[in-house]
Order: sequence, then structure tokens, then C-alpha cells
Amino acid sequence: MEAVKKIKNGMNAVLSFLCIILFAFMVCVGTYQIVTRFVFNSPSTVSEELLTYSFAWMALLSSALVFGKRDHMRMGFWADKLTGTKKKVLELVIELIVLNFCSERYGVRWFYHYETYNDTENSFSWNSNGNHLHSCSA
Repeated sequence: MEAVKKIKNGMNAVLSFLCIILFAFMVCVGTYQIVTRFVFNSPSTVSEELLTYSFAWMALLSSALVFGKRDHMRMGFWADKLTGTKKKVLELVIELIVLNFCSERYGVRWFYHYETYNDTENSFSWNSNGNHLHSCSA
């Protein structure tokens, strides 16, 4: 169990470091974009794209970090008052809610993708020019 905790702490440390570096990078690029836009009156499109991608990665990495530290979306002022069995029950309920959300989110996505991909009754066939060839529906 200690080895798993060491691995988890190591991953959290790496994620923390990456988030700090990414945030510092975003501050520098954002400052550069503001200066070039308002001082030199020549906006940089590269910096805008860098900020967009950096923000997306920042959101992914920081959410993984917060989830790993177990500080994700909970009412801390209520959860911190609980002790013993009540706290364990609350943690179990939180994990079940997260598991339910993930399974519904990705399970439903797979189901709809599978159903639409294999739907031959209502599908159309198109050639490479985009012209309609025939309909499979009766």
C-alpha cells in the first residue's frame, strides 16, 4: 500500500509541477499578446492559439491533480465536520456518484455511436462526390 501512495504522490508532484509551468507560460504568453495588441497595435494570432491549447491542457491536468488530491467538487464545510463511519459513507457515496456519471457519460456515448454506426435501416449511401446513391430504408 505504501508503494501505491508513493506512486500517487509522485504523480501529484509531477502534475503540480506541470500545472505551475503551464500557468507561468500562459501568463507570459498572455502578457505578450496584450502588449502586441494594445501597445504595438499588431495582434499575434500565434499567441492566441497557444493560449487556447494551453488553457485546455491546464484544465485537463489541473482537474486530474485536484481529483487525485480528493479536493474535487465537494462541500468541504460539511464533509470536514464528519468523522468515522459517516465520513467513510460520504466518501463511498461520492465515489459511486462519480462512477455513475462516468459510466453513464461514456456508456451512453458508446451506445449511441454503436447504434448510429450500425443503423442500416435508416442510412444513406453516398459516393465520393457527395451524391446520393440509394436509401436503405423501406
